[in-house]
Amino acid sequence: MHVLLIEDEDLLARNIMRSLERIGIDVRRTGSAMAARQALAAGGYDLVIADISLGDGDGLDVLGEAAPTLGPTPVIVMTGQDSVQNRARAEGLSVAAFLSKPFALARLVELVTGLIRPDGPSAHRVAPLNRGPSVVMYSHDTIGLGHMRRNSAIAKELVAQVPGISVLMLVGCPAGMVFEPHAGIDYVKLPSLSKLGRGVYQPGSLRIDARTTRDMRMRIIEGVIASIQPDLFLVDHEPAGAMDELLPVLKMLKGSVGATTVLGLRDILDEPARTRALWSDQGTDALIASEYDHVLVYGDDAFFPSIDAYGLAVLYSCA
Repeated sequence: MHVLLIEDEDLLARNIMRSLERIGIDVRRTGSAMAARQALAAGGYDLVIADISLGDGDGLDVLGEAAPTLGPTPVIVMTGQDSVQNRARAEGLSVAAFLSKPFALARLVELVTGLIRPDGPSAHRVAPLNRGPSVVMYSHDTIGLGHMRRNSAIAKELVAQVPGISVLMLVGCPAGMVFEPHAGIDYVKLPSLSKLGRGVYQPGSLRIDARTTRDMRMRIIEGVIASIQPDLFLVDHEPAGAMDELLPVLKMLKGSVGATTVLGLRDILDEPARTRALWSDQGTDALIASEYDHVLVYGDDAFFPSIDAYGLAVLYSCA
């Protein structure tokens, strides 16, 4: 496979070339708009990777001029100048992917291998399904940085340990996914919430009522689960989700989807007697026992015996 890399930054170009050559791809690099025009005119490439900002010109202009020669050849555009205007220009050229710098080289390698595979995407065909195990992670987060940091660490460890796995994170943080993107991991942004008190939420930004916000979030979550049909559903902290939005999803997972459901809890939640009383009053303990296959406690039992303190041993045989 032959790839043309159009990039005027030497260090980045070398790193990209090394990453692609490790997987057996032949890469030719040009560092200017003029050289890129000559290389594109010669043709013979299976894929083109182009920066927008070149020392002597604009990468998108170069690609536009070469469009008749490129034909269906897939193109990846990368830039440190991510803007609505540049994305619109790229879409006008039918660019296959748009990467905003800085990006993970693993993500670029994943894109390249997907685009140049023998059965790669075409204008009239959907590539056949070839998926590994899948995980959907849910966090009820409002500000969410602590929850997101923990979930991101878990997601990265999963893709490092399990070949071919895909992890989709459901997040409600107003900033979306604030950490570096990673190959095998993506996220779906839920409408944001603000927490007014224990179990009491309101829309974070939208000027609508809480019931409508809950309905939107619930439908998005249900759609994700129905589409991806995950092997594992990992819920962070809130067994029923914000405003009980996970209740129908948990039923779906136990029924038609058949995924393994796991509740992840930090080791110290609240004063144990208060937590156990609250769980009993709200039926949370019964929900955990009936809808979750496992409970994971993030902590050291020698530091705080969470399993006994919160009555989890009564619900499960916890290791």
